[in-house]
Amino acid sequence: MPDNEPYEPLKVQVAAQDGIDGNEARDFASAERAKMVEFLRDCEVAILDAQYTDDEYKGHVGWGHSSLSSVVLVALDANVKRVLLFHHDPSHDDDMIDRMVEQARELVRKSGKAMVIEGAREGAEILLELRAQRQLR
Repeated sequence: MPDNEPYEPLKVQVAAQDGIDGNEARDFASAERAKMVEFLRDCEVAILDAQYTDDEYKGHVGWGHSSLSSVVLVALDANVKRVLLFHHDPSHDDDMIDRMVEQARELVRKSGKAMVIEGAREGAEILLELRAQRQLR
């Protein structure tokens, strides 16, 4: 899911700029987030845009990319089994990405849920098992 941005910060900022009621914007954002959670519900593998740290995101609202905690929390709410963080910021080196992956894993540990977090990397391959039951006659 590339070029994906959490709804609430974006909608609230736009509402403030346009003089729109912030509560209405939050309600809309919550409904859109709920749709995202439902779309991802019980997904085996989700490859999610996590370009920014939470601090970096504050300066990039409206740029079309997500913060680390926003994607982890959506994935946790959706009961995703495995998340690959990608769309790495060009200014982030491998050490920074490793730190972000560890921060995401810490969010999962604190949630008490089971979800695997990895940093996507060029050339990686993922083999998915087909889980279909067939009845022989």
